Parts: sequence; C-alpha cells; structure tokens
Amino acid sequence: MGFIQVYNGNLKYVATKDRKEVFMNPYANLRGNSPVVGYEIEATRITVWFKGGKPYSYSYNRAGRENVEEMKRLANNGAIESI
Repeated sequence: MGFIQVYNGNLKYVATKDRKEVFMNPYANLRGNSPVVGYEIEATRITVWFKGGKPYSYSYNRAGRENVEEMKRLANNGAIESI
C-alpha cells in the first residue's frame, strides 16, 4: 500500500500513483467496519484507498458532482484531524 511519513508536521499515509507520491488523509473508520484506509480530495474528484492498497477514483464525470461532494463530506467527517 505504501508507507507512513511525516509531511507538513502531520503523519500521512503515502502511496504511489503513476510513480509519484500521493499524500492521502488517513480515514478514521469510526464504525470499525470500513475497508477504506485513506483518501485524497481534489477539486473534481476523490480518490479512496482500500485495504490491500487498491485505490479507486470517483470523479464528477463518472459519479456525478453531488455524489462526489457527498463522498468528500463523509470522508472528512470520518478523517483523523491530527495524529
């Protein structure tokens, strides 16, 4: 999946995406039953990393703007603010 490193004073998971480092936000998994381990939010998409290291990207074009914005909101609500 990647490794953990300190970035801008915070611990972040690091994964590789097309041979570049991607700093993803750790997902808090507040209910304890989510396969999601982290996410990265961009302007028109959210990329979600699942256990096992497999990422999936949801974009406005494929999933719809409203759905992507809701996923961003939910991800931020379950995200670890600071470690």
